[in-house]
Amino acid sequence: MVDSTAASVSLLYAVATALPALLLGYALRTRRDSPTARAFAATMGGLICWSGAYLLRLFVDGTAQFALTVAAFVGVAGVPVALLTFTLRYTDRERYVTANTVALLSVLPATTVLVLATNPLHGLFYRSMGAAAVGSLSTITAEAGPWFWVHTAYSYGLLAVASALLVAFGVSRRRLYRAQAAGLILGVFVAWATNAAFLVGLTPFPDIDLTPVGLAAGVTCLGVAVFRARLVDVTPIARNAVVEALDDGVVVIEGGRIVDANPAARAILRVEAPVGEAAAAALPGPVVDAARRGVQTADGGEGVVDIVQDGKRRWYRVRAIPLDRGGVAGSDRAQVPLSTAIDAGREGPPATVLLLTDVTARRHHLRRLRKQNEQLEEFAAAAAHDLRNPLNVIDGYTELARESGDPAHFDRIEQASDRMSRLVEDLLALGRRGRLVESTSAVSLPEVAERAWQSIESQDATLAVSASDTVPADADRLVQLLENLFANAVQQDPGVTVTVGRMPDGFYVADDGPGIPQDEREQVFDYGYTTRETGSGFGLSIVETVADAHGWEVQVTESEDGGARFEITGVTGFDDVPEPVSAD
Repeated sequence: MVDSTAASVSLLYAVATALPALLLGYALRTRRDSPTARAFAATMGGLICWSGAYLLRLFVDGTAQFALTVAAFVGVAGVPVALLTFTLRYTDRERYVTANTVALLSVLPATTVLVLATNPLHGLFYRSMGAAAVGSLSTITAEAGPWFWVHTAYSYGLLAVASALLVAFGVSRRRLYRAQAAGLILGVFVAWATNAAFLVGLTPFPDIDLTPVGLAAGVTCLGVAVFRARLVDVTPIARNAVVEALDDGVVVIEGGRIVDANPAARAILRVEAPVGEAAAAALPGPVVDAARRGVQTADGGEGVVDIVQDGKRRWYRVRAIPLDRGGVAGSDRAQVPLSTAIDAGREGPPATVLLLTDVTARRHHLRRLRKQNEQLEEFAAAAAHDLRNPLNVIDGYTELARESGDPAHFDRIEQASDRMSRLVEDLLALGRRGRLVESTSAVSLPEVAERAWQSIESQDATLAVSASDTVPADADRLVQLLENLFANAVQQDPGVTVTVGRMPDGFYVADDGPGIPQDEREQVFDYGYTTRETGSGFGLSIVETVADAHGWEVQVTESEDGGARFEITGVTGFDDVPEPVSAD
């Protein structure tokens, strides 16, 4: 018969063997490729060896008991090394986990097993050994020798380092990870407390080392923390680094309050220290309004809101993902509106991740594409009209030339042909310059103006550049824009003076020529519009197209001298562009 004491001790050791075995199997089955999971499994393997040997030792005596004691110390000595390896990987210090490091850490544990195995020859590990009754069963009792304390100090040292790393991790982690970190720390604390109680004799069963039982309870906490939050797949520190580096704003809301926000989000929020603040008060008003209008937390649950930052309007796409208590996406994402998370509704998820993606550039890009499509339709209509006129002239005078043989008709045909050539050249230029500008560089405005002036027939006209700034632009396209403005001024008055100057958010090109009547100023940028018989009507259309391609605006007013003044505005970064490059 096995009495109650023996049964209780046997059950405790059996549980202490079974729990690590279950966790080891789970780790290897589900996360075999994860180095962190493998280190965790090695820790479990050491505990199985330790507890299992202690369990079997209860049922044997003599030489078999000593042999099982040696087997148990394979796990006893190996667990601190395995646990430290796991902790280093888990806390993103895996650069310290090398084959040489692990081998070096394992030297003293291996020596401990060897010293214990040969203890009958020298007594360095145990000075004396004897049998102790555990009810109807028995175990070994011993007096510690010098090497035992060397082993104990070394093991405690490794456990202390691992515990310190886990405590530091738990203190510094984001709130959603602290529950998992607390589980890890609790697991180590339970093991420490159990072993310390055995060493000072404060155990319910004298002569019975319950350290593996305490470790089994501890690894249960470890296992729940590690596998419930899937912390071995991507370590929280690595995940934290990714979130901090994201350009998207990331805000974590729990109980209606902000528990975390990355730098990109902090730049958007209404308070400098958002953690702990009510989400409805810290989030930008448009985001809160959009949430209360019904933005959902499903995959498709997103909306675009506009937020004014530093006096400029920017657009953000808002997405919300609910989390469960383990920090992973919940299974009922489609049923929970974001408003319940912001307003701490009872039906809301335990926590919600709010993603704010800046789509301002995309919206501007789409707007420019829509405008270009509209311009393309106008362009096609104007091109067809303007090409049809000289073709009709050629057809008519060709017929007259056949009938009369008058050489003057061929002169009119040649003029119509020249006009078609000019139209084709302008059309090609317009097509090339209509593409969106993908990248810009700092271009000297005086240099690019001089280059454009040299490319036109300036006749008796003069150029004056009053600005010495640099413009963030595509140099070739900016030359094309200025060429057409300069040519337009000279064609109106061959002796005109053209001035290029600076404006707060752009630059202007003005002249002292006849100017443009106010009722015609809105038409001058239309495709094919011209007041001269030989004009193509595409010059100022090219100006507007080049400006649009840069994201600029262009308008025409009257200059101080009564001539035309073309203002190009919306030139961002005018004051902080880098050193200029040559426009050549």
